[in-house]
Amino acid sequence: SPLNQIKLAAWEEYAFQMSRKSSKGSPRQNLYDLLEIWYVALRMVVQSWEEEEQLVLQWLLINSGFHNEGWFSYNLTISLESVERLLSSDAHTIKSQKISSLRMILTDKKKAKGVDFRGIIFVQQRITAYVLCQYLNKNDDFFTKHGIRAEYVTARNSKITPSIKMTPSEATRRIEKFRKGDINVIVATSVIEEGLDVPEANVVISYDCLKDTVELAQRFGRARQKESSLTLMTERRDRPLAVLKDAKKLQDNIIKEFDPVQTQKTLMSRQQSQLDRERAAAPLLANRAKIERSPLESLNIYAAKTKAVLKTESLDQSQDGRFRCKLEYVAMSRRMDGLGVGATKKQCKHEAALCILKKLRDSDERRGH
Repeated sequence: SPLNQIKLAAWEEYAFQMSRKSSKGSPRQNLYDLLEIWYVALRMVVQSWEEEEQLVLQWLLINSGFHNEGWFSYNLTISLESVERLLSSDAHTIKSQKISSLRMILTDKKKAKGVDFRGIIFVQQRITAYVLCQYLNKNDDFFTKHGIRAEYVTARNSKITPSIKMTPSEATRRIEKFRKGDINVIVATSVIEEGLDVPEANVVISYDCLKDTVELAQRFGRARQKESSLTLMTERRDRPLAVLKDAKKLQDNIIKEFDPVQTQKTLMSRQQSQLDRERAAAPLLANRAKIERSPLESLNIYAAKTKAVLKTESLDQSQDGRFRCKLEYVAMSRRMDGLGVGATKKQCKHEAALCILKKLRDSDERRGH
């Protein structure tokens, strides 16, 4: 059984491999095929945080997930029927209007654009791309009445499920069909933004929430044709479109105002100021007697004078009862660390501080301070 595996993908792979080992067309193979379908459905429920139940039901319907072999146990048969009833239960709370809204958007856009209609639907999960594409193509009205023909594209050499894969040649072939107009809708993951030469579209739909400003820029970039449109079907509560747009505007302003020459001058000025501070604090490092007497106090004073950060990276007690610590001195011009061991915490910190002070003094001597 794969059920002791944490990753749900391992369950699907188990069912797939067991199906391959079974006699073709045997009840055993049919059962493992059904198991793979249901394991995928379970993964979809988990990955979508239970927010895409309608999409899961479409996956089961498309792949005959409700098929009953006749020899299934009573409990299994009842379980299948209880889930299948959700497909036609209008009163059930899980029924979603998201797919219906997608259909309406596509048909309206196709009617407005006519033969020039080219649409890209962006999704987060590969399995979502597959299910939406199958749904669109198996809906007769979409093709016969509206002339909408869809294909899906995911990462090349990627597995959607153990039984469904996307090869590089297949991805290229589908994009070429989109370019020629043999199909007019592509359902794709963000991979279509990365390295695939996809023609521009005049209708861009973001089916899932935008994750960040990068995706926002990519979506608007795809919809840059004149008279093109971008539709966001949903947004995250913590990252609504308005917040992403503000963040994108801030990023654009930073890029626009960036002056590499001035930045280099500022950096050089800051570096020189740091060197001046360290030169002024050099006498403190030369006072060996005070350093040996109170190294931690001396290091704290030196860090304050040079506007550096002094951090305790670790402080542990070993099995022999002795303490070990690591201190780190971080300045703009240099970074030093020191290790200390002692019978007490204070003692081991003094040792670590003394180590750093010696390294700083050696560094100054090499500089010629």
